[in-house]
Amino acid sequence: MRRKLTLCLIFILVVVAMTIISFIKPNKVEAYTSCSADEAINWLNSILGRKIGSGQCVALVSEYYAHLGNSTPSYYNAYELARCPQPDGWQYIAGAQPQKGDILVYGPNSENGWSGHVAIYESDYATFHQNYGGQTVQRHTYKRYDQFGPYLGVVRPDFTTGSIALDSVRDGTTFKAKYDSSKNYMNLDGWAMSSEDDAFLQIYVDDKLAIASHLITRYYRPGVSTNGNVGYRVNYNYNDLSDGEHTLKIWLHSKRNQGNVIAEKKIKFNVLHVDMSVDTIKNGDVFYKYADTSKNTFEVNGYAVTKYKNSFVQFYLDDNPECFVAMHRITRGSYNGITGFSNPGYYKTINYSDLPLGEHTLKIALYESGVNQWLDAREVKFTIKEGPKYKLGDVDNNGEITVSDAIMVLQHVAKNKILTGNQLLAADVDKTSGNVTTSESITVSDAIKILQYVAKNINSFD
Repeated sequence: MRRKLTLCLIFILVVVAMTIISFIKPNKVEAYTSCSADEAINWLNSILGRKIGSGQCVALVSEYYAHLGNSTPSYYNAYELARCPQPDGWQYIAGAQPQKGDILVYGPNSENGWSGHVAIYESDYATFHQNYGGQTVQRHTYKRYDQFGPYLGVVRPDFTTGSIALDSVRDGTTFKAKYDSSKNYMNLDGWAMSSEDDAFLQIYVDDKLAIASHLITRYYRPGVSTNGNVGYRVNYNYNDLSDGEHTLKIWLHSKRNQGNVIAEKKIKFNVLHVDMSVDTIKNGDVFYKYADTSKNTFEVNGYAVTKYKNSFVQFYLDDNPECFVAMHRITRGSYNGITGFSNPGYYKTINYSDLPLGEHTLKIALYESGVNQWLDAREVKFTIKEGPKYKLGDVDNNGEITVSDAIMVLQHVAKNKILTGNQLLAADVDKTSGNVTTSESITVSDAIKILQYVAKNINSFD
């Protein structure tokens, strides 16, 4: 009977002692936590099934302290972890709702014995144990965290935390790689924050290191004012990437623990090697409609280059393929020092005689038949206005082409009688000046051609 009373008294004293311990404020030990809670859980998953140290629960927790970059506190029984001085930033919280990575502390009972028990929390129904159902590391999901013995509280590590934002590039963005490689850069701008000093970024493309290091100075920690350089701005050249989808990963690393990743930002982007130009016309150009329809033309030329083998350009007026469609195949070769392309230029004469007056849109589209997709396109808006009324060759505008018209041309060349306006347009029968007729465009050859027409040696001025 006396022995039973003694045991009961000891049990009551232990319970009272543990209650007092839970309110004792531990002394701090200078140290740090070297990774995030997620990384800590990943490490625990990596050692499942292994026997750590003696196989006791305290051996697993001691190894956990070491993995987090700290020395193990000095204690004998598992429940005594609640009263031990903890590393700087760590704390014991009696009866707390656990958070991921917390160390769970249990009191003694018939199942745990007089030493109690310790484990590590992932979620309410996922906890890591040793010497609870076997002397190896196990992840138990069949009980709530508070059902492995008298639940006392948690030891909460001061986990390294961080986050990343990328402001300049959206997921799914397509970058068109020009053949001037100096233009093939994506600007990566954003911010990163960490709970430790001197965290740094590394950027990977398709799991290959693209940018080695970019230092981020600590700016956020609970209770610590904002400081340091939180933003990052780097450029990445995608010129050598293949066409198609790629993965960009930005990792925020912990410098103090061999570069452990404490935050990640990942996006997908696409690269398309294509380049094209429209060199001869520009937005806002005005063209005049003449009675002589042969003058109602303009030239379109430029270049279009791509890595594909079956590329060609199509021309659309006012997005109506029935109005005007043409094809021009692009042959691989070289352009302006760009190797791998021959005859990459396109050239087309467009006659606008049948278009109404007003604004129109010309679209030049680059198409690849091999992959059945549009690669690029350029649009130019132009306006057609009514041109002056005249008849080519009828310089005096009397309705007939005669020798007198040739004489007026010769007088203009000799500067005896200068032609103006419609007279100049009618006199420029050899059309050496294209759409732009000036006083200097009129020469003796125009007079000769008019005389040939009068003599019926030619029947038109084409």
